Amino acid sequence: MSRRDYLVRPRTRLALAYVLWWAYFGFDDERGEHALGERPDLERVRPALVAYDYALYPLLVGVILTSAGIALSIAHGGEPVGWAAAGALSGGVALYFAGQSWFRAALGLSGSRGRLLGALAVAATTPIGVYWLAWGQLAALVAVAYAVVIVDDRRILRAGQHSAYA
Repeated sequence: MSRRDYLVRPRTRLALAYVLWWAYFGFDDERGEHALGERPDLERVRPALVAYDYALYPLLVGVILTSAGIALSIAHGGEPVGWAAAGALSGGVALYFAGQSWFRAALGLSGSRGRLLGALAVAATTPIGVYWLAWGQLAALVAVAYAVVIVDDRRILRAGQHSAYA
């Protein structure tokens, strides 16, 4: 393992954890609260159940898959990895974004399709780890995930919505 691998990996892993945090807590948590707060009491139960229970399972499993993909890729930073490791890494983030899409759809929030497209975009980084380098896939995954979240946040801000973090 080279000195460069030691320097790149911790920063990139932390950046990936941050983008997943930002993807949800940047806007969706507050938007979800407001969406439920605007509904009459009797109409909140089903959307709340779907959004805050069922739709959060893919987010949780996505985080677990992503961390497994990171663990499987760490030992092979400067070389290609197998489809299982590369798929777990990119697939975990894709599953996280798909869960966010479901969360948004359940609450009637805008941007559901954008997150679904983002899921496809991050899943497309899988072959980089298989045919090139594991840390290259991780870096590309972080870049694509950030791009998805930034584009989406800019759209939300242009629509006049705000967040405690924006």
